[in-house]
Amino acid sequence: MKNRIKTKMIKILSGTRETRVTVQVADTQRKREKGLMFVGKLPGNEGMLFVFSEKNIWWLLDEKHINSFIYCFS
Repeated sequence: MKNRIKTKMIKILSGTRETRVTVQVADTQRKREKGLMFVGKLPGNEGMLFVFSEKNIWWLLDEKHINSFIYCFS
């Protein structure tokens, strides 16, 4: 299925602390627009990774979750 959300396990390192997070990968415009809008429950240590090819400005619409953001640029 073309627009199915794939998941990845990512590891975040901060000093000596390591946290593993399962993320849904939003790597197309359609997936980024939908985001977590219709997700009722989001377990701890799970989230969404928004992948952009360039810097973008965006906002959250109808978001039901407490959000933490990590911005990464390469």
